[in-house]
Amino acid sequence: MPILAEGCKPSRYLQDFDELRMLGKGSFGTVHLARSRTDGCLYAIKRSNADLKSEREKREALREVFAMAALAGDLLRPRTKNVVRYHNAWLENQQLHIQMEVCECTLHEKFVAAHVRVEEATLVAVLHQIGKALRTIHARGLAHLDVKPDNIYCKQGRFLLGDFGLAFAQKTLSEGVEPMEGDGRYASPEVIQGFSQLAPCDIYSLGATVLELALEKRLTLSDGDYKEIRAGAAVQLPSRSSELCGEGLGRRRRISYVTLQTC
Repeated sequence: MPILAEGCKPSRYLQDFDELRMLGKGSFGTVHLARSRTDGCLYAIKRSNADLKSEREKREALREVFAMAALAGDLLRPRTKNVVRYHNAWLENQQLHIQMEVCECTLHEKFVAAHVRVEEATLVAVLHQIGKALRTIHARGLAHLDVKPDNIYCKQGRFLLGDFGLAFAQKTLSEGVEPMEGDGRYASPEVIQGFSQLAPCDIYSLGATVLELALEKRLTLSDGDYKEIRAGAAVQLPSRSSELCGEGLGRRRRISYVTLQTC
């Protein structure tokens, strides 16, 4: 818990929340579990590490807020399902704070890091639910650009896409603004060859995510399966039936975003 110097005004974060523990940390900042003193509910509070001094730094940091707010829903559009729910955001002491719903864990923590075998029904559910989320995100002119097991969260049997720190609006490409690249292990050929259309980047990354879960190991840039996919070759999933790549997806053919070449 941050300690205030004598005579300093209490921060909004310290006034409104009781910080309980750290949930995670990354290059952007830390995420803490906190209880609201107003409604008594638990929230995940993401706080930036670096001081956001320049207007450019603030704009880049707020990109995540704008993306999540656009998906949060309003009187005209319903909230996007299978996306981590956004509640609020504010800047104080040159740090960005984002208040979000609390999830149980990430796909990476639940399966890959724990070396737990993922059932085919779960793989299909990840494709189906995150595919639906991406369909809505892309329909609103956005791309996530960092889809991977670490950014897909588990909550009460559902899968939610989170961490929109690299989210990018398709229209800004024509304005000469370049998006930032996400994790190279899940980066699509479109990213390597240069951005033109952003939606395929997310679809490829979702396919790489499901492949990692199916192979039951972390993808690496030197991995043989990874190189085969890059070359456009099909990869055999060990101990898996044809349901995942055939009938399992066929039942959801109406969702075009889950028709993946990685199968």
